[in-house]
Amino acid sequence: MKRKYTYNNITLPEELLRDPRLQGLGPQVLTILCKRGLRTWEDIRSFITSDMKAVLSDDPMLGMDQAVDILREAVRNRQRIVVYRDYDCDGCCAGAIALECLTYLDAVVEQFANRRGGDGYGMCAAGVEHILQTWPDTAVILTVDNGIAAFEGIRAARKAGLRVVVTDHHEASANLPPADAIVDPKQPGEASPYRLFCGAGVVFKLMLALFRSLERDTGPVLDTLDLVALATVADVVPLTGENRTMVREGLKLINSRQRPFFRALMEETGMTDITAQRGLGFSFAPMVNSVSRLDRDTDEVVRMMISRDLDWIRPRVASLVELNNERKALSEREGQRLLKGIQDVGQTCILVRDDTLHEGIIGILAGKLREEFNRPAVVFTRNDQGLLKGSARSVDAFPLKQSLDRIPPGILLGYGGHTLAAGLSLLPENFDAFSRSFTALTDAALAGSDFLEWQEIDLVIQEEECTRDLLFSLHILEPFGAGCPAPVFGLRALPVSVTYMGKEQQHVKYLTASGLQVIQWGQGDAARNRSGFPRKFVGFPSLNVWRNTASVQFICQ
Repeated sequence: MKRKYTYNNITLPEELLRDPRLQGLGPQVLTILCKRGLRTWEDIRSFITSDMKAVLSDDPMLGMDQAVDILREAVRNRQRIVVYRDYDCDGCCAGAIALECLTYLDAVVEQFANRRGGDGYGMCAAGVEHILQTWPDTAVILTVDNGIAAFEGIRAARKAGLRVVVTDHHEASANLPPADAIVDPKQPGEASPYRLFCGAGVVFKLMLALFRSLERDTGPVLDTLDLVALATVADVVPLTGENRTMVREGLKLINSRQRPFFRALMEETGMTDITAQRGLGFSFAPMVNSVSRLDRDTDEVVRMMISRDLDWIRPRVASLVELNNERKALSEREGQRLLKGIQDVGQTCILVRDDTLHEGIIGILAGKLREEFNRPAVVFTRNDQGLLKGSARSVDAFPLKQSLDRIPPGILLGYGGHTLAAGLSLLPENFDAFSRSFTALTDAALAGSDFLEWQEIDLVIQEEECTRDLLFSLHILEPFGAGCPAPVFGLRALPVSVTYMGKEQQHVKYLTASGLQVIQWGQGDAARNRSGFPRKFVGFPSLNVWRNTASVQFICQ
């Protein structure tokens, strides 16, 4: 993707520089905070500290009281509850939270999830039928990370005499499904001050309310914040407000290795300091997602999350790592093939139909295309039922869910999602009609765009400033992720030598006069074609540990 950078040098307000409560942050961190709109002590304190008061607030979301009443009755009367979850990382974590908490309350509880390559996404009539065949005495279905668009599935459950409690976080339409209770912060009429939770965050809130209604200690619910953290990062919801607090507290639990699942993951990967981006976003979340992407059974993943038997978990975590490596290889191979097939991008969107693709990776491929061309991308493949399944990724200027709402009736069989990501399905004969309608929408929204990604540089530093002290000071800004990206630095440096790395010498390492290493991934050919060394770089500082020796390096974007 082509990027252009802007930089706005600011002068820190004197009141911030003189405030004794902020002396420990340093001017570099203060500048980053100030440029992100945090210009008072109160705003900065709220950002850099964890305020659990909002997380633990007993002010209920819309529908929470009804949901608690239904679950409390089922728990007390030992009626069977089936947790109907999604199959991605958020769904697995949300399901594990519900199972762990309800089991602690001695509830009769089971879990169920669709198979990605079978019933597709969301609570459906076939899933309800399977539940009733497996557990005929089921009384309540609790959906987690799905259900807000499950009209057919909920009707089937209600017809069979079941009560349905929906917990979800996806965009809701004006018409809601006929559930007995709906807890979704994005449903019409919701007045909660914070509404950006993932599915695990919503069910965490419900479990807190349920434990309180039963006058039980909420400690077991708080112990699931590690799973909330993983799900929040995996589902790329904003790390702001309550989400930020929950991820920060969840990371503390993860790094304490309190949950055997995370302990086994850390042992298997050799990772010792799990952060939101590096540990959860780039490592653990893709591992969990690989199970459903390759259409394997996700029930075992949930069992791994809640099991206390480390010896049972360890070999399964090793298999999880192997499966993710298989997924990465498949995604890389197919991604390169799709990119080579797109020679000329003259439209405002990228639409691909390839019936040879594995359905589980089309979301990853859509993401690769969006990242490469910086415009909405939709990748379709044909599933075993003969339907076209699509996964879409978008840019800020083109909200997906709202745009799909405007596709003419009769084209789509179903769809759902968020502003930047969505899933959809249609009959093969409707592909051309969808393409025309979708392209017309992107044309209207993006015509005249240069499709460049503009990025603001937070701070410009000299190579002498790229030190361990700087790295240490930046930790206070974490966790980084959606809504709170890692700072982008401009670096002025004087390289004195260059070496090339990788099997094909495709990576570049510059060494500066002060001993700083500047790394450029995949820029080998460009570096060899330069007449001299560059002196300006954009990226971020990082600590490199090699053979027990640590050194600061600068990683270019």
